[in-house]
Amino acid sequence: MQNTGIQNLNHLDLNSGNKLKAIESPDNKKSSTKQLQQKSWMINLFFKCPVIGTCLSLEEQKKVLKKTGYCTKNLSAFKIHQILVESLENENDISSRVDTYLNKKFHREVFKYFLIDESDFLKEWRNHFGKGLIEGIFWVAATRSDLSTSAICSIFGDIHMQMHLNSEQNRKDRHLLTYQQEENRKLTQRLKEVNQINRRIKKEKERIEKELVDLKRINLSLGKEKNHLEKELSEWRKEKAVQALEAENCQLKEKIEKLSGVIKDYQQNLKLLENQNNKLLSKFDSQKEIKGNLRKKSENVIKCCHNLNQYDGKDTSLELNNKHILIVG
Repeated sequence: MQNTGIQNLNHLDLNSGNKLKAIESPDNKKSSTKQLQQKSWMINLFFKCPVIGTCLSLEEQKKVLKKTGYCTKNLSAFKIHQILVESLENENDISSRVDTYLNKKFHREVFKYFLIDESDFLKEWRNHFGKGLIEGIFWVAATRSDLSTSAICSIFGDIHMQMHLNSEQNRKDRHLLTYQQEENRKLTQRLKEVNQINRRIKKEKERIEKELVDLKRINLSLGKEKNHLEKELSEWRKEKAVQALEAENCQLKEKIEKLSGVIKDYQQNLKLLENQNNKLLSKFDSQKEIKGNLRKKSENVIKCCHNLNQYDGKDTSLELNNKHILIVG
């Protein structure tokens, strides 16, 4: 660790060997950094262009120039870069603003790497360079006044070759960008065609939706008409059923009238038959009475015959010569 420029020791610490060790305070470190750090217009000539291009983005370059009164609206990226690089030739408003802006932007890197040994710094440089994180540590390298010529050449060589590699990559990127722009143009044209198709589809959809609304309205009207017709049909069927019932009723009335006539005939015949039956019953009673009388007479005759069969000749009242016998078979 370099201790150049350190004048105040305001922290003391006892190590394990009970020896007194000086601890550098942050304020002393900042003071030492300011004493050793070169201003932006004092850095090596071949670092000025890379510092502007690497440590400041195009938007930051425009921001610095705008604060000094420049109008960057019509300036190309190269012209803006040229103005800033040329401003680092000496101390002026632009170079002072560049110096202040970069020290503020990379204050952590300045505080961390400015006072470390050159060998340690180069290790950190290679580590950051390998990761592609060189902006902050490159500003520290450009403004350190204690780096050896070999260290400066090594750092510049890395930056210089990186610029060549970036140039090659930039050409590839531009080629890819051109291809992608052409593809984008085709996609834009295709998108335009698709949008036109979508607009036509949208109009067709609106037309179909309108027709659908009309069809729904017609369907509703037809539904009402259907209900009305069904109601009329139901009433007509009821009326027809009534007519059918009335016709059937008339037929039944005619049948009843016919049956009534038949019943009257049957009743008359029944009366005749009853009269005939009464006459027959009267005759039957007469015949029955006659039959009863004949039976009695027959029984008397049979008794007489029986008595004759038992006659012994003594009774003269029963002599056949003096009797007339009627035999009814």
